[in-house]
Amino acid sequence: MVYFCRLIGKDLFTDNLVCYCVETASSSTISTQLNRILRTSDTSHLINQSKYVIIGPKLHCKTPWCSNMMEIFKKCNIRCVSRIEQFILYKKHDKFIIDNMTQQIYKQLPESFDINITIEQSKKIPLSSIPNMNNMLDLSMDKHDIDFYTDYFIKINRNPTDVELFDLSQSNSEHSRHWIFNGKISIDEDYKQDTLFNLVKKPFKLFPNNSVVAFSDNSSAITGPNTLQLEPLYKNRATIYTLHQAQIDYTLTAETHNFPTGVAPFQGATTGVGGRIRDNLAIGRGGCIVAGTAGYCVGEINDTYDNRSSEIELCASDGASDYGNKIGEPIIAGFTRSFKQHIGDYLYEWQKPIMFTAGIGSVWHRNIKKETPVNNMLITRIGGPAYRIGLGGGSSSSRSSNKNTTEQDLCAVQRGDAEMENKVSRVVRLLANHAYTNVIKSIHDQGAGGMGNVTKEIVSPVGGEIFLKEVELGDNTLSALEIWGAEYQEQMTMLIDTKDKKYVKAICERENVPVSFVGKVKETEKIEVFDRDGNIIVDLNLNDILENIPQKEYNFRINPLPTSKLVIPENTLLEYIKKVFSCISVSSKRFLTNKVDRSVGGLIAQQQCVGPLHTPLSDYAIIAATHHRVAGCATSIGEQPIKAFIDSSKMVRMTVGEMLTNIIFAKITTLSDIKCSGNWMWSPKLDGEGAELYNAVNSLSNILIKLEIAIDGGKDSMSMHTNDNGNIIKTPRTLVMSSYAPMNDIRIKITPNFKNDDNNIIFVDLGLNKTRLGASALAQAYNQIGDNCPDFECVEDFKFIFNIIQRNIENGTIISGHDRSDGGLVTTILEMCFSGNKGCNINTNNESELINYMFNEELGLVLEINPINTYSFISEFEKKVPVYKIGTIHSDNHIKIVYNNSSVLDNTMTNLRQLWELNSFEFEKKRIPTDLAICENNLYTTFNHYSYHIPDNIWGAIYKTNINKSTIIPRRFKVAIIREEGSNGDKEMASAFHAAGFEVWDVNMYDLIHNPLLLDTFAGLAFVGGFSFSDVLGSANGWYNVILKNPKIKKQLAKFYRRPNTFSLGVCNGCQLMVKFGVIPGVKSIERNDSKRFESRFSTVKIPPNNSIMLHNMSDLKLGIWVAHGEGKFKPDYKHNTSDNSYTKKPDIFNNELITMQYVDHNNNVTDKYPYNPNGSHNGIAAVCSIDGRHLAMMPHPERCFLNWQMPWKPYDKDNKKFYSPWFLMFKNAFNWCNK
Repeated sequence: MVYFCRLIGKDLFTDNLVCYCVETASSSTISTQLNRILRTSDTSHLINQSKYVIIGPKLHCKTPWCSNMMEIFKKCNIRCVSRIEQFILYKKHDKFIIDNMTQQIYKQLPESFDINITIEQSKKIPLSSIPNMNNMLDLSMDKHDIDFYTDYFIKINRNPTDVELFDLSQSNSEHSRHWIFNGKISIDEDYKQDTLFNLVKKPFKLFPNNSVVAFSDNSSAITGPNTLQLEPLYKNRATIYTLHQAQIDYTLTAETHNFPTGVAPFQGATTGVGGRIRDNLAIGRGGCIVAGTAGYCVGEINDTYDNRSSEIELCASDGASDYGNKIGEPIIAGFTRSFKQHIGDYLYEWQKPIMFTAGIGSVWHRNIKKETPVNNMLITRIGGPAYRIGLGGGSSSSRSSNKNTTEQDLCAVQRGDAEMENKVSRVVRLLANHAYTNVIKSIHDQGAGGMGNVTKEIVSPVGGEIFLKEVELGDNTLSALEIWGAEYQEQMTMLIDTKDKKYVKAICERENVPVSFVGKVKETEKIEVFDRDGNIIVDLNLNDILENIPQKEYNFRINPLPTSKLVIPENTLLEYIKKVFSCISVSSKRFLTNKVDRSVGGLIAQQQCVGPLHTPLSDYAIIAATHHRVAGCATSIGEQPIKAFIDSSKMVRMTVGEMLTNIIFAKITTLSDIKCSGNWMWSPKLDGEGAELYNAVNSLSNILIKLEIAIDGGKDSMSMHTNDNGNIIKTPRTLVMSSYAPMNDIRIKITPNFKNDDNNIIFVDLGLNKTRLGASALAQAYNQIGDNCPDFECVEDFKFIFNIIQRNIENGTIISGHDRSDGGLVTTILEMCFSGNKGCNINTNNESELINYMFNEELGLVLEINPINTYSFISEFEKKVPVYKIGTIHSDNHIKIVYNNSSVLDNTMTNLRQLWELNSFEFEKKRIPTDLAICENNLYTTFNHYSYHIPDNIWGAIYKTNINKSTIIPRRFKVAIIREEGSNGDKEMASAFHAAGFEVWDVNMYDLIHNPLLLDTFAGLAFVGGFSFSDVLGSANGWYNVILKNPKIKKQLAKFYRRPNTFSLGVCNGCQLMVKFGVIPGVKSIERNDSKRFESRFSTVKIPPNNSIMLHNMSDLKLGIWVAHGEGKFKPDYKHNTSDNSYTKKPDIFNNELITMQYVDHNNNVTDKYPYNPNGSHNGIAAVCSIDGRHLAMMPHPERCFLNWQMPWKPYDKDNKKFYSPWFLMFKNAFNWCNK
């Protein structure tokens, strides 16, 4: 019998009531058990529901929240619950936000989860009814598709099933098969010899160079270094980490998720990131994720920042950030734009937004190629169960969007479960990166087209048979069509040998990842699918439906857009700057970077933010191959869509130019080693657009050939327009280029922030003295485009110029550098001042008008160079491009610009920086309390000086080992890196302890349950950061309850903490867990940040006098450290006096040396003030220790910056002579303590 109960409590983060509805097989003690975990009561009958607006999930499928709760219950030995969902009760006058895709409003709390859905059986469709089915299910098949499928089924002499038609419409949609790029094209009846794909591939055929995978897999790859990789030795049990020699290649993939993000911004962006991550995982025989990039293009943002475009900007970036934060993939570069103008007969606006995401990862070179399917290989699926979500996503993404979202649109959007993807990613890494063998023969991700598409791809061309009864369901009402066709996420399909089935099951069981063996490779050249009753519902020849489909033909017309000369009203330079800074493409992107983890994994050598104020201005990003060497990979982005309104070919060339002038500041191996991904967002079927696309692709091919670099992958989205009741709204023609290139030493780079007083400011004018203002930010600010835009003028000499810049970065001549792009030269100079917290004097002469010189967006570089080196540096260019001094840097809060001997700007740097920060400030007020947004804004509008203090003893102590003199060789004590489902900080933690000399082990909760004596031999435990069970119960509550309800785990930990010769470290999520253990006296709990959101910061902290074994000799250190958490506010413990109902502070961390780390301000004084203190902890508390000093709990992440190249601002050790940062001493201290 099924019982249904409702438990009432308080929402974890608000004062709202929440009702937990529970479906259970037991009615006896379950409520009592759940009340203890959920902190609820059985009082739902006392609630007057009519006084509330009830927001809850749609009942047709379980939510990710439910999935995580079910995992907690399972590990707590609560097996009788089949489903639990939460419903928020808002008072009727309260404001609330509802996600129409996943939630709905209820008048009454539900009495059960039962819904009346009849499972539809597969049926045959008469050939004459294919057009009707196409319209009814919105399959987006054109006449070519319908005719082809009709002819195919006539040839095999039968009617198709509805499952087959749905499958074909998704798998062979424009979104999945890229018909336009593969099609035969004519322009005004002139048939072109090359397809678009042929044009894209031409440069690669000429210059493959360092490529190892191109145009043939889920990601592309270039050759990486032979290096050392730290990995768990065994994968199906607790095991030691060992260093392995491996060649690691770098991977890149780039995606857009535009249609889903327009329909449901948060969910669309989360699943966009999720799908792209799975592309990184699915290269060859299994890859690894390292870092991502993100970009957002939206329509016009209104003055109050509260329209639909603002919502998409915020919600989409929230979704992408949240997903990356939880899976453990940092976002380290990106862009954003908004646009709306009437041009010719059309309105151009990103009403269909662009949600761009790219990922840079790694793959062991031995895993680079997929194996060919062989008869009887097992078709193996790992990941979440099947749900009725993302139905028809492939076809929906291949058509124009509706301005008003339909229910069909919502059904086509997927739902993300980051914690499941975290676990799936871990299983792929464990299987692929085994030291000796990889059992994965081939791997693909499930995305567009669902199970049908991924299965056909992985068995093609050999064939296979599938049994849907083997598919794990999250919803028992799914039809065969939905199981086969829905795009439920967090799923990977692999081919393995039968002999490896037990091994794969064991790993999946340990990581709690569902695995199912749904069929076998079968040498029939067909895909055969059997429903849950054993009926065959798909029987298709793979060659006929995938390989031999006739090429489509497209006839395009030339129809150029009208242009007109710019008419910019006369004004002061300051007023022009204000106008340009109103464009979000120019202004500060701090509102995007503050909320996204930029350090997780510990492999990030450069992310978005630079300088003492951590200003989001980096031109490129860098990852390291491993923690143990300095080889790595740089990546950059180029995009200049507004210039396509004047000339699409110039837009393409400027996009390439921006990409290259961004990556130029990181010392890569050579220009010819750069490979790129090209992502096209266009509407070629609309009048005039297809011809422009062909010309743009042809121009890209030509310029890459001249530069001797190549594209090795990319994607296209060919339906970038919106239908508003018959009125077509076009989006700007867009190309996003993502580059990646190897670096021998990730430390050789320069950043935009000005660094030293009295240095010269040098301008390298790659525009060759041209000052075209068309399609500039200034033009857009005045609601114009213009008739003449910049072009890449120095292509022939660019390699020569590139090499000069790279050489002078390597020898230290160039100290800072930034490219001229959106906002022009004046913006470039000001941004370098803002990020360096410096002033400058600019004095230059030119024949152009002031606004043309200052605001044109021709290619160019602004550099900081010591006066001693200035003349010799300029002479290296041999007058191939104009290179000249334009000013000097100084330490005052003042910027003065003299142009043609006239003063045109005389203002404080902080006033100008306030203008640049304004957009971000307004966006932040939509997401955090206004008083905190004001606090942060005040930080950038006041002129403060920033510095670190590293005591003299730190460096010596790092390289000195204090061991007992009678010991010749120090012992390698064992440290267990403890993780739970959703943890993501274990790799960097393992590397830090391993570097300190420990024998490091990988241990999770499964291991502790199945080995009750496991911890007996360990000297140390490290509880890592992450989002255990996605933090569905708040900070570490799920993890804590698992320990509390499992006697085997609880007993081991208690025994460990009783031993006098042990130590432990808890970081972030691990810190929250240790506080709940009661190991740290005086702390009652760790609560949500005052900002009510996840905070990603490089915060300055100080170490006070303390007795922590890890920090005792680091007193008076004042240094930056990575912070990344949503709940980090330490709450003190108080004693309740029952006599007078008062509370007395216990002897606790707030009054003694148990405080081991505190947040400080720019004067290095302890502070509670945001954002210096990212969470609001009283007395600036960031870390605390036990009374005896052996156990340390801290919210910041020293394991992510124990190496000097991980420090995002490092005003010390400018010559990179030291490999370790001062934070490494923590781990060395633990090693020395064990060896006393």
